[in-house]
Amino acid sequence: TWGYRYQRYRNQMKLMEKYVKLIESRYKVNMSKVISTRRSIHQEAEIAFQEFKTQSKIINFLMSAGGEEKFLKKMASTGLIYDVKGLGPKTSLLPSNFTLCIRADIDGRPMNETSGLPHACTTGRAHSCGHDGHTATLLAASDVLLRNRHKIPSNCQVRLLFQPAEEVFMGAQRMIDEGGLEGVNEIYGLHNTGSGTGLAKIGESFVCSGVIHFRVEVTGKSTHGSIPDLGFDPITAIAHTHCALHPFTPRRPHFEEQAVCTVGCISAGAAFNIIPDLASMEGSIRGYDENVMQDTYSKLARIVENVPSALGCKGTTIIKKTVPPLKNAQAQAQHAIRAAISILGAENLLPFDRPEMASEDFSLYTSKIPGAFLFMGGRNPGAPPIIPHSSEFDYNDSIIASSALIWIRLIEQRFGIEFQFISLNIH
Repeated sequence: TWGYRYQRYRNQMKLMEKYVKLIESRYKVNMSKVISTRRSIHQEAEIAFQEFKTQSKIINFLMSAGGEEKFLKKMASTGLIYDVKGLGPKTSLLPSNFTLCIRADIDGRPMNETSGLPHACTTGRAHSCGHDGHTATLLAASDVLLRNRHKIPSNCQVRLLFQPAEEVFMGAQRMIDEGGLEGVNEIYGLHNTGSGTGLAKIGESFVCSGVIHFRVEVTGKSTHGSIPDLGFDPITAIAHTHCALHPFTPRRPHFEEQAVCTVGCISAGAAFNIIPDLASMEGSIRGYDENVMQDTYSKLARIVENVPSALGCKGTTIIKKTVPPLKNAQAQAQHAIRAAISILGAENLLPFDRPEMASEDFSLYTSKIPGAFLFMGGRNPGAPPIIPHSSEFDYNDSIIASSALIWIRLIEQRFGIEFQFISLNIH
């Protein structure tokens, strides 16, 4: 009923307000400044490797919070890392030069925003996946870290990694290639989801699918539309090819053996009365087992070779990029779960029944070092479903404080320190 939904909404908002009060009163974080920065990044959304303004806003925030330029390094054109080096007594809990890294993605998408909000982006770009909120969350945590370096053990440091170009699965590899993971022992990241506000999900195995981004080109022979018999029609050939792709997708009962093949773009021709020389399509294959994904791609390649050939055309397939499945390391997942329960309460940690079929280039980090990826709910009770990449999407500011508190508590627990006392009776 409406009354029940409203009461749930009020209860959840009161809880979110408590987290804001906690991070402001106990940790002295200026959440108005954090949210203002988030909305500024949102209003000037930038796409892959063009996030120069975003990079500048992140740097300005870090410097105003007490950061020093000598600990900052730009990389991957528009990304950066900042090392918060400990100045406190050494800990015997961790080895020397231990580095814990937290990553936030910073890029938007090339699409129009229709939210109508005062901070909506009007430049044909949009933060429709919430990376502005992920960035603001890490900035809120950085504010605490930079003011408490004297409590971080001197044999430890926290690396803040702000990554560009996640949406095109290219940013993580650039960060790795340019030294973003150098010396890092473990890494953590998060993403907002459509679960209820204040709820979290953390898996101890697979959490996101891998992806193969493929391109298909079908070459025919152009001719006038009135004399099709003198050419070979690549549009007809690619249409038949597309229809033939779906029946071969593995339909197996266990999720780890499944794959999904989706075509999202088909392009051909420039005039209504000309059969073109070329037609193309691009799509993705997603799954949790790289062998299943590769087998699915091999079948796709055979179809692309054979179907157009039967119609007098030539089909070719290329892989544009690949991202492995994202699998959390069990130990790091347990660290994240412990931190999340400490802040949110066990009742607000959802069971991780099944991995997401979406993909994340965070998996390129965890394929090299142990790490864990969290999901934070941002849907208010009674509100419409949150649809990522929707033109109306806006990040739920009320979950920034609780998410940042999880990062802070994770660092406290891993380093065996306490920045400020947290009362657990806030749920």
